[in-house]
Amino acid sequence: MLTHALETTKQEIDNGYRDLARLLNSGQGKYAVDAAISLVKADANELWKFIKNYASTELNYRDTEHLLTLNALHDSWVHDPTNPIFVAHAVLTLASATKVRSESVLKFMPNKY
Repeated sequence: MLTHALETTKQEIDNGYRDLARLLNSGQGKYAVDAAISLVKADANELWKFIKNYASTELNYRDTEHLLTLNALHDSWVHDPTNPIFVAHAVLTLASATKVRSESVLKFMPNKY
């Protein structure tokens, strides 16, 4: 008798985050939302950590509008964590943002990051 794993493996989750980053970098919002919705089912808090980290490392630190939007969406999600609309909106915000890694907070961080 064969048994099949019903839980998502760590490898699948890691691949999901790599795919999500690739989709965000290329501005493919629809596919990025699909990837994020799959990841939110595995661990929503981990997805929000990824979203916030991505915003800090890929977007211009001077443009705080996206950060404020993401913070408001996260706060809304905290009050209604079963509603995926907040995750979708956050991902679309990142997908449509101009990525300027050279102007992210990374340039002020020690080289270990």
